[in-house]
Amino acid sequence: MAAYLVREGYDVCEAASGQEDPDSWRAWAPKVMVVDWMLPRGSGLDLVRAVRGAHQVPIIMVTARN
Repeated sequence: MAAYLVREGYDVCEAASGQEDPDSWRAWAPKVMVVDWMLPRGSGLDLVRAVRGAHQVPIIMVTARN
């Protein structure tokens, strides 16, 4: 997904796992976040909850779950 967004001209910052520090997003100041529900070492939902506690940014959740 990141490759497609970059190809369309968007700046992309990727998180490697669900245990990313929510304050690390402050320096990036994203306009929107796209988060996968199923991340390694923690769920995307946990990451969203942490980010929501510290930042107000629109979040799009994606998942392969049915």
